[in-house]
Amino acid sequence: MPNRYFKYGLLLSAFALISDQITKFYALKYLSHGEIINVAPFFDLLLAWNKGVSFGMFNSGAQLTLIILSSVAVAVTIFLSVWMYRSKDIFLTLALGGIIGGALGNLIDRLRYGAVVDFLEVYWKTHHFPTFNIADSFICVGVAVILLMNLKKEN
Repeated sequence: MPNRYFKYGLLLSAFALISDQITKFYALKYLSHGEIINVAPFFDLLLAWNKGVSFGMFNSGAQLTLIILSSVAVAVTIFLSVWMYRSKDIFLTLALGGIIGGALGNLIDRLRYGAVVDFLEVYWKTHHFPTFNIADSFICVGVAVILLMNLKKEN
């Protein structure tokens, strides 16, 4: 039997996936590769293709890399879904839902385009954070929540 919060995790997962795909649709429609649109003194829109994983690791573009990364994403999504189903904590359930939705959003890109669509760039003066997307944001926030929950348990 699923936990009583499971439906909220599924809803957040769906929201993460849908918002990610909608924003990527508009990024692809309105941004040209290499074009930079300055939104704020610390934030730009910049279309980039990531054939690897976070921060451009494993960005070789090889077909084998695509297959391996997609397979890992499917396996991790299944594992996290089972964990979310069994979770008894609302915060853990929501964190897992966000991670699952983000992982599925990036997986769709890999299967559809052979790379993940990134278009958000945050920077300070000459220090640039790697370009990312909405899915990456849900994944990072979900992981941060899980880490903070575990740090709190240890204290």
